[in-house]
Amino acid sequence: MSTLLPGQREELLQALRDMGGAGQAESENPDLFRQRFYPVAEHLRAFSPDVTLIVGERGSGKSELFGAAMRFELLPAAARYAPGVRLPPLEAARTKWLAAYPIGSKFPDPQGQQRFLNSGQRTSRDAQQLWFAYLVRLLQPELDPEARETLPALFTPQGGDAEAVVNAFNHVGQALLLALDRLDERLLQQDRWIFVGYDELDTLGDYDWQTMGTAISGLVSFWASYARRWRRLRAKIFMRTDLFRRNTSSLSADLPKLAANRVEVSWSDRRPLRDVDQANR
Repeated sequence: MSTLLPGQREELLQALRDMGGAGQAESENPDLFRQRFYPVAEHLRAFSPDVTLIVGERGSGKSELFGAAMRFELLPAAARYAPGVRLPPLEAARTKWLAAYPIGSKFPDPQGQQRFLNSGQRTSRDAQQLWFAYLVRLLQPELDPEARETLPALFTPQGGDAEAVVNAFNHVGQALLLALDRLDERLLQQDRWIFVGYDELDTLGDYDWQTMGTAISGLVSFWASYARRWRRLRAKIFMRTDLFRRNTSSLSADLPKLAANRVEVSWSDRRPLRDVDQANR
């Protein structure tokens, strides 16, 4: 290999800065994303089946990881750079990666979230029901005929109508839990996995802290309750470090349950390229 030429070092550093820059990963062109995604072995631990919570500063690459798995199906290629990382089967027929948030018009907009979570005496329990209901809606194509026959009321409302969706959730009752229990059992029998991912949690409620806090509390509490119940239906929650710290004290035992085996994502464009220079000599 040849030594880096004058100017190439700066050009490479700038390219690395652009990868995962704040706000870029969420809207990046698919072709550019595939060209610029840089798999870091330590970061790919986020996709180990036992990891639910992925924490990192703004711009550290969380949304890059989310996009690589949930949007662009890059894990089979990226896994070659992390041979020692335990990952689920990467064949599409055996493992599905689904974005659960953000999902556009299939979920309430920020104003809808505020109206639902801030009205009356809403609690974290109401937020848990919200996430539970929308998870079942997301998984509708995977449910068995019994579930599709007994849960039509949940699938009828438009995604933006949180009140109607949660009312349907409450009306259906235990059938929702049983439907996901059967799905998880079927996944186990077929040796399959489904991972659902949550990213951009700082946009919940249009940056309204009350709405955001209630929504995040509900999401964490929901998965803290069910992460050990379901063996092949799992979650990946990508959370900014400041939100993690802000919610650590307010979620009692729920967040530590998920945080015990979390992955910390960090990235710096100031790391010297000494190793690269030496390798090129």
